[in-house]
Amino acid sequence: MPARITGLTDFVMINKPIKFSHIYRVAICSRILVFCLQFFAVNLLPLHGNDGFKFDDEENIADVRSLDGVVKFMFGGFTNWDGQIGLGRDKNIGSGFVGDLIVRINCNCCLFAYLTLQTLLALFQRKKFTGIWFASLSAVCRSNGILNFGFCLAFGAHEILGQYKQSTRFEKLQAAVRILWEIVLVTIGLLPFAGFQLFCFQKFCDSEHVFPLPPFCFGTQLPYQYIQSEHWNVGFLRYFEMKQLPNFILAAPVLFTLGKHSLPGLFEFICSIIRRRDFSSLDLASTSLHGSFLTVFCLTSMHVQVSTRLILSSCPYLYVLIGKAIRTEIFEFRLKSKSILSYSLYIYGWFLTYFLVGCLAFPAGYPWT
Repeated sequence: MPARITGLTDFVMINKPIKFSHIYRVAICSRILVFCLQFFAVNLLPLHGNDGFKFDDEENIADVRSLDGVVKFMFGGFTNWDGQIGLGRDKNIGSGFVGDLIVRINCNCCLFAYLTLQTLLALFQRKKFTGIWFASLSAVCRSNGILNFGFCLAFGAHEILGQYKQSTRFEKLQAAVRILWEIVLVTIGLLPFAGFQLFCFQKFCDSEHVFPLPPFCFGTQLPYQYIQSEHWNVGFLRYFEMKQLPNFILAAPVLFTLGKHSLPGLFEFICSIIRRRDFSSLDLASTSLHGSFLTVFCLTSMHVQVSTRLILSSCPYLYVLIGKAIRTEIFEFRLKSKSILSYSLYIYGWFLTYFLVGCLAFPAGYPWT
């Protein structure tokens, strides 16, 4: 049976004192290893001439400083793929504090993962306003952060519906008002995301200065959705081509793992609603709903090779579920009720392979994301 979140203790995995010194040591050593691998890849491996975006800095060639060559030699591997986009943004926005801040917010998947984690932790601890605050920040950081508001609504609805069953008519009216209040709070949290859409409409939908108007000006798409569809061939089943088979293989482990942990919980929750009209597990089922949606969406409606970084930055609970499953399997192995650590070997093999191959392929310009 796939592991699923069953409570706050499972989510934060508090079963013994956390040794932060061990976490710091692993974090520092892994960063050093990433630096060494990218340095080796960009300076010693044959570089691949990919067709990704290339930052053109010929205008600033006269401003090259003595240390620029050293920095490029040491850290050049980090400037591939989306790193090139980051350099272009930095040039166009400016190199001041605000410009650097915007670049880092828009390019940092780790920041998005941190905000998503904080959203879930706050909601599990019943800190509603804090959860909505972090969800709002995550939506500013990346557009798929709006999915985090689903957690906010699910946890709020679970709390209210739990009280609704055993209450008087007046208390039921209060519950209805609280549901409306939850919706208002989430709407307020979405304002920064909506503000960015409004900015795009104002900038690119001025019929006096822009012709022809892009389709998103007519309300049929969001601006970023239009760019993905028009220029990156993103859309439902558009990536289902034989030439994309290697990318589907690349994404298979994360899609399989997330689906394995999410889909059974989703089906179980749907059955509990149909058979018993039971919404008592709505807060916990929200992770299954979220994970199932991302599994299906990544498989059918986006560049599938991006699934690994999108899912692992959007689903902090997936790490918990993987850890819980491995812990259970090791326990069963020690009790001799299991003869081989199949799931654990699969996870460790997947993580190690992706870490080593990715840290070499990305700096060298190979299609790895």
